[in-house]
Amino acid sequence: MGVSTLNEHLDTHITLIGELLAQQGNQFVFLGETTNCSDCRLRGACLRLEINHLYEIHNVRDAVHPCKGVFAGKVRTVDVYEPLFDVALMDKIIIEGATVTFKKIQCTSIQCTNWNRTCNPFWLSEGEKLKVEAVSSEKIKCKDGNELQIATVKRLN
Repeated sequence: MGVSTLNEHLDTHITLIGELLAQQGNQFVFLGETTNCSDCRLRGACLRLEINHLYEIHNVRDAVHPCKGVFAGKVRTVDVYEPLFDVALMDKIIIEGATVTFKKIQCTSIQCTNWNRTCNPFWLSEGEKLKVEAVSSEKIKCKDGNELQIATVKRLN
């Protein structure tokens, strides 16, 4: 997916995730609750995350619980955080430390490997504020002629 970096001020959240997915370093996008979650006694622990935000598992705890909702079987308690990630930006000048407004790339080449990975990540909405943490020298050769550069960013709330 993208780049993830831990720092000493890691803002972690405790949540539950399927036992098979509960591995340090795994990333996922939280999509919200399902109808099966409405009467679960652990609902509050699962729903502490922001919908459509990317998370990375920092720590897997020993606690295991049954799940009859999203994850067939069992869930584990995990500590997660929002990692840095790569995104394609059209700005002519991208500066480390700058705040940018995310704009989806208008492109007709949806088969392109960058389309969903960096140009139009489904977990980002048009207009979201991002802080540029690093700028790559990597440029994307867009089939539609867009001049794009990869930046490692974090979402600002």
